[in-house]
Amino acid sequence: MAAADPQWMSDALEVGKIVATAGIAGWASVRLLHSEQTPWSLTMLTGLIGVYAGPRLMALTPWSFGPFVAGIPLVPVFLCAAVVAVFLKMVGLGAVGPRR
Repeated sequence: MAAADPQWMSDALEVGKIVATAGIAGWASVRLLHSEQTPWSLTMLTGLIGVYAGPRLMALTPWSFGPFVAGIPLVPVFLCAAVVAVFLKMVGLGAVGPRR
């Protein structure tokens, strides 16, 4: 049975941990900027970019990664997600145009 394979379940749990961390990081960074109009997909994208790029960018610096949860360093993930959220907020403000 392929569904009862322990390796398959382990892989599924790892993906679940990554998705949960990305969702929380994206949600927190978007809420920090008071972006109520941000769709759920952009919130998740913000978190996924944070999970992917945060640790890689932090590895280029001499700073500590901070605490790890499920093997994912939290500080770089949240910092990178916040930078992406700021970028998306600026794009949204630029798309609206100047106020009169």
